[in-house]
Amino acid sequence: MIEAGTPIAPVFVLGGGLTVGLAGAALAHLVDDDVVAIEEVRGLGPRRIHLLPVRVLRHGLPGLNADVPLHTALSLASRTPAPIVDLMSDPQTPGSVVVDGALIVGWVPPSSGDGMRGASGAPDSGAAPPPPTSGSAPETGRFRAFTRLAAPETAASGTPMTIRAGFSSDAPASDSHDGPVLIPGAPPRVTFEIQLSGFGFTFPSGATAALTVTRDKPEETVTIEAVPDEVTAPFLRCIEATYNLDGVPVGRAWCDVLITPAGAAVPPAAVPTTTSASPASGGTELGPIGVAAPDLTVTIKTTQGDPEITWQFQTPYAVARPASPVTTRLTAASAQAFSTQLIAQLPRRLDDPLLDDEIRGLGGQVADEMPVEFWTVLQAVLAEVPADRAPTLLLVLDEPCVPWELALLPDQLAPEGCEVPLLGRLCSIGRWLVSRRTRLGEERPVMPPPDAMTVPTMAVVVGDYETSALRLKGALAECDELIERFGALRVGITADEISDLVANRLQKDGAPYAPALVHFALHGQVSSTQQQFVGLKVGAKGEGLLRPSTVREAELTGTNEPFVFLNACQVGAAMTTLGTMGGLVSSFVIGGARGVIGPLWDVDDGLAKELSSGFYTDVLERAVPVGEAVRRVRDQFGSTAVHTSTPLAYVFYGHPGLVLDRAAATPVSPNGADS
Repeated sequence: MIEAGTPIAPVFVLGGGLTVGLAGAALAHLVDDDVVAIEEVRGLGPRRIHLLPVRVLRHGLPGLNADVPLHTALSLASRTPAPIVDLMSDPQTPGSVVVDGALIVGWVPPSSGDGMRGASGAPDSGAAPPPPTSGSAPETGRFRAFTRLAAPETAASGTPMTIRAGFSSDAPASDSHDGPVLIPGAPPRVTFEIQLSGFGFTFPSGATAALTVTRDKPEETVTIEAVPDEVTAPFLRCIEATYNLDGVPVGRAWCDVLITPAGAAVPPAAVPTTTSASPASGGTELGPIGVAAPDLTVTIKTTQGDPEITWQFQTPYAVARPASPVTTRLTAASAQAFSTQLIAQLPRRLDDPLLDDEIRGLGGQVADEMPVEFWTVLQAVLAEVPADRAPTLLLVLDEPCVPWELALLPDQLAPEGCEVPLLGRLCSIGRWLVSRRTRLGEERPVMPPPDAMTVPTMAVVVGDYETSALRLKGALAECDELIERFGALRVGITADEISDLVANRLQKDGAPYAPALVHFALHGQVSSTQQQFVGLKVGAKGEGLLRPSTVREAELTGTNEPFVFLNACQVGAAMTTLGTMGGLVSSFVIGGARGVIGPLWDVDDGLAKELSSGFYTDVLERAVPVGEAVRRVRDQFGSTAVHTSTPLAYVFYGHPGLVLDRAAATPVSPNGADS
């Protein structure tokens, strides 16, 4: 229905499958105030169209990978689309896209003075700004800067020293750095939260400070005082800074300080005079086309073989948080020892009448290892989260061993009527690994993890073993279902087939086939001490292993950056080997996978098939975020036909809000027709 006087403004149409590079070229003849309609590439579900001003895209696209589809680069699956109204039958509401059947004919601008408004009713970041006054900076623009951290080269234990954190417009002279922090559509002044951490340091006035920098010349710094703990001999220690924007970690910097015993001869070093030779982490694109902040991000760090753990908290909400890192000590010798002891206590018998009590007891053991500050911050965040969804929690770990998801909730946070209230049943949880510089100019994994990806192709690796003792009836049925429902490519477990998968040489119908989602349904093997005995059992008789070291640098992992579901016993378990993360899950994450799921302990074959089937229904047919889908799997504990701990076994590495889209990346030409 077209109401008299209702304006319908022209709109430029881009397909979500169009690459960033081609989209940028297509915008060349438009002006900043023109509006673009970008339609998501979707195989199922309702139509979703997004309205963005050319000005926002013009600022944001140059910082993105030119070969990535717009759908992925702009994280469209995690954004709120514009309302869609029919040209002839619906009222033309401001901010809506007007369609005539499949054709996009325009959009309805807001009334004069309202600015461009999205579906939420809040002014969109794409609203046309007022003309800048003479000499003033544009209202929005691209922020690009490298992180910097400066500290004394040498300091005496017990003596305060000053740490200076900030940015620089220029890259470090050294080659040992990663890319800059990039923020499309940033205001003239940008405020970051800086959090310092470091084993062997205290921060008398707190380890957190706000840093506001000028977008176009971000040279400002902030200072934080640190005091080195007592040492009896010179000891090299590392100070690390995390740069947060609106609750999302966007960069890191670090530097080493030589700590000497008190009273030893130390050169004057009260003010920082040196900058680390390797100060910057990889940047990330944020802003109006960036990654959404989880409700709570908790960074949990420890040192190999050490029971001490530090905790830091980030959130987009204005809630009280500890000013300095919180330190706790495990009751076991290390995170790995604690995890091994805990999981060894799990009942193995199906339908154990004491299972609920056992899980509550184990959950209590995990909760006892967590600081009260964790629960205090979580309680404050819960008060800010809408009641119609579960809170999202991202755990950034350099100790991936402890099953924090099993932590028993305090009575104040336990859902009413839940007999076994666990953290992983309350929250949509994603894990991620602390980024580490692995070689010159590279840091893995990318931080923060992405919150959207397209998965137009799927491969299922079927554990069709010849040996009857290894045969998994549920796994075979699981793979047959995925092939039938989603057109997945079946991959066997012979040496040649596994080699083709890892090397990205698969073919389907005579053409190259690069899977964006890989599902493994076969046996796993874990050793807590010997990495050479960790992997997935391959070969007709399970005589071979697909090891972590194989997938870490594989073409499959680095080129495809796939989503991986390891539906195999114990392969989610993580170990620390030679000072670096071990285990299949960690190797997939470090290698480039954008999301990985795996169980921490043995799972029931038949139930694992049912749970994975429901998981894929949620994420591929209902667009449920992966973290929430895994939470729903855990929440089936106690309600399945077979009472077992299998639903609680699964952990997810990735952004808790990660949305998978099955749509194939089919480019659409500017006039809306398929190219």
